[in-house]
Amino acid sequence: MVGGFLPLRIDSKKPFFIVPGLLLGLSGLGTFLIDSTLGIYVSIVLLGIGSWSYAATLLSLPMELPDMTPEKVAVVWGTFVTVSGIGMFISTIVVGAIRDGTGTFVPGFIIFAVGTWFLMIADLLIPTKNWRSATGNLA
Repeated sequence: MVGGFLPLRIDSKKPFFIVPGLLLGLSGLGTFLIDSTLGIYVSIVLLGIGSWSYAATLLSLPMELPDMTPEKVAVVWGTFVTVSGIGMFISTIVVGAIRDGTGTFVPGFIIFAVGTWFLMIADLLIPTKNWRSATGNLA
Protein backbone atom coordinates (compact mmCIF):
# COMPACT_ATOMS: atom_id res chain seq x y z
CA MET A 1 0.00 0.00 0.00
CA VAL A 2 2.84 2.38 0.80
CA GLY A 3 4.36 1.83 -2.66
CA GLY A 4 1.07 2.94 -4.22
CA PHE A 5 0.12 5.73 -1.78
CA LEU A 6 3.38 7.64 -1.32
CA PRO A 7 4.14 8.19 -5.04
CA LEU A 8 0.89 10.16 -5.23
CA ARG A 9 2.19 12.52 -2.53
CA ILE A 10 5.84 12.85 -3.61
CA ASP A 11 6.74 14.25 -7.03
CA SER A 12 10.14 12.60 -7.45
CA LYS A 13 10.13 8.95 -8.45
CA LYS A 14 13.75 8.40 -7.49
CA PRO A 15 13.14 7.49 -3.82
CA PHE A 16 10.78 4.74 -4.95
CA PHE A 17 13.65 3.02 -6.76
CA ILE A 18 16.52 3.95 -4.43
CA VAL A 19 14.93 2.69 -1.20
CA PRO A 20 13.67 -0.62 -2.66
CA GLY A 21 17.03 -1.03 -4.41
CA LEU A 22 18.81 -0.71 -1.07
CA LEU A 23 16.33 -3.02 0.63
CA LEU A 24 16.66 -5.65 -2.10
CA GLY A 25 20.43 -5.39 -2.30
CA LEU A 26 21.10 -5.62 1.41
CA SER A 27 18.32 -7.98 2.44
CA GLY A 28 18.92 -10.25 -0.55
CA LEU A 29 22.45 -10.84 0.68
CA GLY A 30 21.29 -11.00 4.30
CA THR A 31 18.89 -13.88 3.68
CA PHE A 32 21.76 -16.32 3.25
CA LEU A 33 24.86 -14.60 4.66
CA ILE A 34 23.49 -13.89 8.17
CA ASP A 35 23.83 -16.64 10.76
CA SER A 36 21.14 -15.37 13.13
CA THR A 37 17.62 -16.74 12.67
CA LEU A 38 16.14 -13.37 13.64
CA GLY A 39 18.44 -11.63 11.16
CA ILE A 40 17.30 -13.98 8.40
CA TYR A 41 13.64 -13.30 9.21
CA VAL A 42 14.23 -9.54 9.17
CA SER A 43 16.03 -9.88 5.84
CA ILE A 44 13.16 -11.88 4.36
CA VAL A 45 10.60 -9.29 5.48
CA LEU A 46 12.69 -6.44 4.07
CA LEU A 47 13.19 -8.44 0.86
CA GLY A 48 9.42 -8.77 0.50
CA ILE A 49 8.89 -5.05 1.09
CA GLY A 50 11.61 -4.12 -1.37
CA SER A 51 10.33 -6.57 -3.97
CA TRP A 52 6.93 -4.92 -4.32
CA SER A 53 7.26 -1.32 -3.15
CA TYR A 54 8.63 -0.09 -6.48
CA ALA A 55 6.18 -1.88 -8.78
CA ALA A 56 3.45 0.78 -8.75
CA THR A 57 5.93 3.51 -9.61
CA LEU A 58 7.59 1.41 -12.31
CA LEU A 59 4.30 0.54 -13.95
CA SER A 60 3.17 4.19 -13.93
CA LEU A 61 6.26 5.40 -15.82
CA PRO A 62 5.04 4.37 -19.30
CA MET A 63 1.85 6.38 -18.81
CA GLU A 64 3.89 9.56 -18.46
CA LEU A 65 5.88 9.16 -21.66
CA PRO A 66 4.93 11.21 -24.71
CA ASP A 67 3.03 9.48 -27.50
CA MET A 68 1.98 6.60 -25.28
CA THR A 69 -1.38 5.00 -25.95
CA PRO A 70 -3.28 2.55 -23.78
CA GLU A 71 -2.22 -0.20 -26.18
CA LYS A 72 1.46 0.66 -25.82
CA VAL A 73 1.16 0.84 -22.03
CA ALA A 74 -0.45 -2.60 -22.04
CA VAL A 75 2.48 -3.97 -24.05
CA VAL A 76 4.96 -2.47 -21.57
CA TRP A 77 3.07 -3.94 -18.62
CA GLY A 78 2.79 -7.33 -20.31
CA THR A 79 6.50 -7.29 -21.06
CA PHE A 80 7.28 -6.44 -17.43
CA VAL A 81 5.18 -9.33 -16.12
CA THR A 82 6.52 -11.76 -18.74
CA VAL A 83 10.19 -10.91 -18.19
CA SER A 84 9.68 -11.09 -14.41
CA GLY A 85 8.07 -14.51 -14.71
CA ILE A 86 10.81 -15.81 -16.99
CA GLY A 87 13.44 -14.48 -14.59
CA MET A 88 11.79 -16.22 -11.64
CA PHE A 89 11.68 -19.47 -13.60
CA ILE A 90 15.22 -19.35 -14.94
CA SER A 91 16.82 -18.18 -11.69
CA THR A 92 15.79 -21.35 -9.87
CA ILE A 93 17.29 -23.50 -12.63
CA VAL A 94 20.53 -21.49 -12.67
CA VAL A 95 20.90 -21.55 -8.88
CA GLY A 96 20.22 -25.30 -8.89
CA ALA A 97 22.76 -25.92 -11.63
CA ILE A 98 25.38 -23.86 -9.80
CA ARG A 99 24.61 -25.79 -6.60
CA ASP A 100 25.03 -29.08 -8.46
CA GLY A 101 28.39 -27.90 -9.77
CA THR A 102 29.76 -26.35 -6.59
CA GLY A 103 27.96 -28.21 -3.81
CA THR A 104 26.58 -24.99 -2.28
CA PHE A 105 23.79 -22.54 -3.04
CA VAL A 106 25.83 -19.48 -2.03
CA PRO A 107 27.42 -18.63 -5.43
CA GLY A 108 24.06 -18.77 -7.20
CA PHE A 109 22.39 -16.71 -4.49
CA ILE A 110 25.17 -14.13 -4.69
CA ILE A 111 24.74 -13.78 -8.46
CA PHE A 112 21.04 -12.97 -8.16
CA ALA A 113 21.42 -10.91 -4.98
CA VAL A 114 23.98 -8.73 -6.73
CA GLY A 115 21.59 -8.44 -9.66
CA THR A 116 19.05 -6.70 -7.45
CA TRP A 117 21.37 -3.71 -7.20
CA PHE A 118 20.47 -2.92 -10.84
CA LEU A 119 17.25 -1.37 -9.52
CA MET A 120 19.35 1.42 -8.04
CA ILE A 121 21.45 1.65 -11.20
CA ALA A 122 18.27 1.99 -13.27
CA ASP A 123 17.20 4.83 -11.01
CA LEU A 124 20.35 6.73 -11.87
CA LEU A 125 19.48 6.38 -15.57
CA ILE A 126 15.89 7.63 -15.26
CA PRO A 127 15.61 11.22 -16.48
CA THR A 128 14.04 13.64 -14.02
CA LYS A 129 12.17 15.50 -16.78
CA ASN A 130 8.40 15.76 -16.43
CA TRP A 131 6.89 14.44 -19.65
CA ARG A 132 3.41 15.85 -19.13
CA SER A 133 2.22 18.73 -21.26
CA ALA A 134 1.05 22.08 -19.86
CA THR A 135 -2.58 20.87 -19.92
CA GLY A 136 -1.76 17.98 -17.62
CA ASN A 137 -2.31 15.43 -20.36
CA LEU A 138 0.42 13.30 -21.74
CA ALA A 139 2.55 15.25 -24.18
